Amino acid sequence: MCAYPADGSSPFVDGVFLPDFGLGTGIAVWAFRACASGHSKCPPVTRGFDHAFGERGAEALADIMQLVRIFGYAGRRHISIAMPGCGRMTSDELSLAAMLAAAQAGEPDERDAHATWLFGCHPEPHVGDVVERIAQVFSEYELPMDRPDISVDVANAPLDRHPPALVALEGGRA
Repeated sequence: MCAYPADGSSPFVDGVFLPDFGLGTGIAVWAFRACASGHSKCPPVTRGFDHAFGERGAEALADIMQLVRIFGYAGRRHISIAMPGCGRMTSDELSLAAMLAAAQAGEPDERDAHATWLFGCHPEPHVGDVVERIAQVFSEYELPMDRPDISVDVANAPLDRHPPALVALEGGRA
């Protein structure tokens, strides 16, 4: 079953696939999807994080889960995410990847622009702290996050217009 926008358009970006952005981005988006869809304790997810991050696996996954929860209670727009095994990406997932990559590159203005777009409002300062922790552990374990070539126009962002929600999508190929 797929949940598509009310206008019937596909939320996926044509010709853009998760593996195109490297292992770090792939693991981060996969974990975000798993946490958002209620699968953060799924053995392949927890074992995958233990394998990638050693003794810090549970901590790294907990930070991603915290970010998902913050989106759930503080976000002001619907964001579209695919299910964990999907190889395709939504535009919101591209922005998520760009936000994490900007944090990893030490670019807080770019990080915050994507966070504002994704949240539909100016997020609390602790959001940046969580994103920085995620980016840092990925850097420490040599998992760079490749930045998608996108930008956001926060001046024209739909700020504070929708109630908070995550919309999980299913479809595509792994």
